[in-house]
Amino acid sequence: ISRLSEDHQHAARLAEAAMVCRYTEHVLPVQTNIVIFSLKPEMPAGVFIEKLKSLGILCVGFGENRIRLVTHLDVNKEKIEEACRILSAL
Repeated sequence: ISRLSEDHQHAARLAEAAMVCRYTEHVLPVQTNIVIFSLKPEMPAGVFIEKLKSLGILCVGFGENRIRLVTHLDVNKEKIEEACRILSAL
């Protein structure tokens, strides 16, 4: 609990990266350690999830075209920045 605010900051940083991803249509406001965003119709969620997995980022589908990312104590700042670089480059 003492570092929960750090997870929230990490989630906000991931949301920023998701906003510039060319496959992202919309990012929901981030209020906790959870990031949810919608994909553009040309990118199926399953394909996107597998692409991220191949690049070392685990995520889950959250509805038909939404992706859910969650930060937690096992994901440090360096890993968040790496994930942000990957998301931004897609």
